Order: sequence, then C-alpha cells, then structure tokens
Amino acid sequence: MSVPTPSLTVRNVRLPPAAYRALNLDTDATAPLVDLDYIAANDAVEVHLTPHDASVEQRFDPAQPFASTIRIDAADDARRGVAREAAERRLVGRFPSPTSTPAAAPRCIDARGSLGIPGGLCHPHIHLDKCFLLDRCTLSDGTFSEALTATASAKAEFTHDDLVARGRRLIAASLSHGVTSMRAFVEVDPTVGLRCVEAGIALQAEFADRCHVQLVAFAQDPLFYPDAAKQQRMHQLLRHAAQSRQVDVVGSAPYVESSPEGDAVQQKTQQRRNIDFVFKLAEEFGKHVDFHLDYDLDPPGAAAEGREAMLPYVLGLSRGRSWDVRGQTRRVTIGHCTKLSVYTEGDIAALCEGVAEGVSVVALPPSDMYMQGRDQPYASRSRATLPLLELHKTLRLSWAMGVNNVANLFTPQGDADPLAMLPCMVGVWQSAKPRDCETLLNAVSTSARYAAGFTCSYDDAAVWADLTLLDGASGVQDAVCAPPFGRLTIAKGSMVAQRTIHSTLF
Repeated sequence: MSVPTPSLTVRNVRLPPAAYRALNLDTDATAPLVDLDYIAANDAVEVHLTPHDASVEQRFDPAQPFASTIRIDAADDARRGVAREAAERRLVGRFPSPTSTPAAAPRCIDARGSLGIPGGLCHPHIHLDKCFLLDRCTLSDGTFSEALTATASAKAEFTHDDLVARGRRLIAASLSHGVTSMRAFVEVDPTVGLRCVEAGIALQAEFADRCHVQLVAFAQDPLFYPDAAKQQRMHQLLRHAAQSRQVDVVGSAPYVESSPEGDAVQQKTQQRRNIDFVFKLAEEFGKHVDFHLDYDLDPPGAAAEGREAMLPYVLGLSRGRSWDVRGQTRRVTIGHCTKLSVYTEGDIAALCEGVAEGVSVVALPPSDMYMQGRDQPYASRSRATLPLLELHKTLRLSWAMGVNNVANLFTPQGDADPLAMLPCMVGVWQSAKPRDCETLLNAVSTSARYAAGFTCSYDDAAVWADLTLLDGASGVQDAVCAPPFGRLTIAKGSMVAQRTIHSTLF
C-alpha cells in the first residue's frame, strides 16, 4: 500500500536524542538518519517518518572549510523512495494546512546528515518594540538606569511605521536563524499607549504562516503611582490590551515599583501589589502570565528588612491559581531571576518546597551578564545569570533561555540568534557533557516553547509542523559548542528561510 506523493521530503536528517526517545526509535551508539515526508491530507498536512540504514559522510574539504552541506533537489527523480510501503512509514505529525505556500517552495531537501530540530528554535522572551534602538540612544555609562531612561525617551518618538519596520527586521532575522515561534513583549504605558500592541498585531498577521508571534501586553513601567490619574490610565491601557484576542499573555516588571519614602519594606509591598494585579488580570481575560523578576544580585534576606525575593511569592500564587488559556492550562513564566545566582544551598532547598506546576524560568544571559555586577570587583564578580545547568538538576521547574533584547542599551551585542548564546554558556556553566549540551539545546527549543505556552513535546503531532535544520551539525554537541551559520527553516511544512555559506580558500 502506497501513500500520496509528498509536497515536501526532507531526507537524511538526524534528530535530537529526546525525539528518538519519544518515538521509541533504536539509536544504539549513533543517531540514525530518517526521512520526513509532508503529505497533504484533506484540510491538514501529515508528517510521515521513515528510518533507514543508509549513512551519509560529511567530508571536510580544506578548500571550503565552512561551505554548506545541505542540498535542495528540484527534480522529482531526486526524491527517492517517497512512495514507500505503509508498513515502513510512521505518522508522527499532523497540523492544519497553511493558508499559503511560498511560490518557490522546494519539494525535496537532502539534509546530508545534518541535525534537525522538530518544532524549530524559539524565542521564549524577546522585546519586539525595543529592538534596534542602539543608534538612537546615547550610551555613556552602560548602566541599567541609563538604559531605562534613554529607552523611555526613545519610546516617546515611536510611530506605527517605525515599530513595524524594526519588528519586521527582528522577525525576519529570527526566521533566518531558524526561529519559528516567539513570545514577543510589546509595551503598554501612558507614553506609547497601545501603539506597540497594534504594531505587534500587524506583524503577527504578516508572519502568520512563517513564524508564530505570540504577544505579551507588558508593563515595563510601574503599575502604581502617587499620581492617581496616571495610575488609572496605566490600568485602563493594560486592561484594554489584555482584552485583545491577539494578545495571549500579560506581564510586568515588579522590580520597577518604588516607595515614595524609599522604604524597602514598602517597596516589596508595592511589588506584591503589582504581581497580584497581573495575576488577576490574566485570570479575568484567560491569559498566560510573564514577569521580569528578581533582577539583581542581592542575596535573599529577611522580609522585615525588605530583602526577600519575589520568586517564592509568585510560586505561591501559581500553586493556588489556575485557569484556561485557549484550551490549555495557564503558564507562569519568569524572566531574568538573576538573584538565583547567589542563592545558597539552603535557599534552593527552601524554594524546592514551593515548586508549582506550569511554571518556567527563562535565563537571559546576553542582558544579564552585560548589565549585572558592574559595582563588584572584576575578580569576584558573579556570573550574573542564573545557573541553568545546576538548577535544571536540583529545582523541579522548566528552564529555558532567551536573547531578551537586540541592539539596544539593555543588550547592545548579538543579532537574535538563540544558538549564538550556547558556546558562551558552555564556558560560563563549564560543561560540554552530552546530556548538558542536550539541556542547553532544549533551552532554546523545546523548553523555550514550553515557557512560551506552545506545544513542545516530540510526541505531540503539532510540533512536527516546523523543523530547523542546522547545516553541517551532525549532533547536539556540534550544535551547542560550535553552531553552524548555515540554517534551513521549515514552517507549517514549507521552507521559509535558507542561509547558506560559500567558503573558498585561495
């Protein structure tokens, strides 16, 4: 019994270890090659997987040391074995047919042993409206306070067209890197009103068939002011944004709350009010929750002194409150949490007692390491970002990693490539063990998707709609320790981006 001719075949691809485990495929010592066929079936697309015993040798050519290895075959006769017997095939994925297909979409891709990431890479935390502002802001001392002040001034000049143009640049670059989904923060406050949300909605629609852009209505500014009129305006704007069907998440940065008297205890009270407000708003409108939290390197201390961390408070609320968001249980996601890098073993043990379901913590190393610890001597300076590999083994939460910002005063370095973070973090967290490399790759793929509220398990049929091929990387350690520049991105069963390298020595 044969099956219909695929609309796209990806041959000779390797998968992450977790994918083989989820599918109960025998891996022995090496990851076996598989073929993936994307086949139209009524109003859906099915993904069929076929393992085989063939091998592909990736030869190193000293005259072309970084040249791309993936090949696109346009001719139908290059698609060997697409009508295999049903007994040799396995249905692993199914998703709704896209509304459009790229005009020049290829029909056969030979990955030649390259690693493929089902579900693609994911930004679990990225600011869509504050990207590419570096040339508009004066960078003097590089502090967080300067970044907040300068960016607030730049926000006053935001227009819809400007927001869309910069956001389009960010999403297009992300697609080229292999990102097929993102949780994108768009700010809401009396300065920008709903302009950032409206631009985000426009970009969400523009890239709907290529990248899932999930929007967070985000309050970077305080939610509580001495000025009652300003406070009322802020709450009205955030409520208006939360009601939008295109917005799936509401979030805030509780640490920006202050006390008129500068009292530390009162400031913590204000932070808890901020957190309560966001939880209530999210529950009322059926949204996920996302906080920027504990963004400092001060060890947690006594509540009577106003030195307690806010993470336990959020975990406590998460344990007691759950609701539905588009058919799934709400997720609570926490970004930064740099304070975790100075927790003692006792602090971690106490935190373990308060773990809640559906909570993710997202490390943001590019911003964390750039911003934090500036007042400490270099020789004793903290690594300034949460110890993801260690906490992944000791604290039962979901751990992910994101780039946070692109080309602004919070994060001047980097270009939105999630994989570009990984070699640095191998050094920071001092491990390239195979299982730790798998954790790091998951942090920008499956775990990142979980943190953003997307389907994430390899045994979930919807995950296989997207696939990111890492050109020339034959395994997880390759991908983490030396990510290839070449990428090929498949979204909803169609190739939507390809980045190739021509490398020649003379």
